[in-house]
This record gives sequence, structure tokens and C-alpha cells, in this order.
Amino acid sequence: MDKKTTFVKMSLYDYEHIKECQSNHKDLINEIKSLLTPTNIEDGSPEIVIDKEKLEKFLFNFASDCLNLKDLDFSQIVFLYK
Repeated sequence: MDKKTTFVKMSLYDYEHIKECQSNHKDLINEIKSLLTPTNIEDGSPEIVIDKEKLEKFLFNFASDCLNLKDLDFSQIVFLYK
């Protein structure tokens, strides 16, 4: 394939949508990183502390959307850990 003669056309809408997706992805990664506190303990084993309340609120937003439960509030949900 000749890269000099190959063109890709994209509408401004598509370009803006891609940029929005990239921004949303960065925001999601930063949100996940904010839930964790990685540290090294003395024997060299890593330790990751998870903020349980932040994690549950974060997951609650996904669960509400997936279950189409817009009127459910955070105090009505129970988290079970396996």
C-alpha cells in the first residue's frame, strides 16, 4: 500500500466523537486510579489499598445504568463480596 496516495476521510462529527471517547477513557482511568493506593511494604511485596466507599459509589453508577434503575439511590443497594 502506498501511504502517500492513501487517504482517510473523516467528518468533523466523527473526529469530535473520537476526541470525546478519548477524553472519557482518560477520565475513567483517572477515576479508577483514585480508588487505589499502591504501596510497597518492607519485604518488597506490593500492597494495594482500595477505598471501599469510593469503589461502591463508582460501581453503583454502572449498576444503575445497566439495570435501568434511574430512581435508585445509593442507600438502597447492597454490595456482596466473593
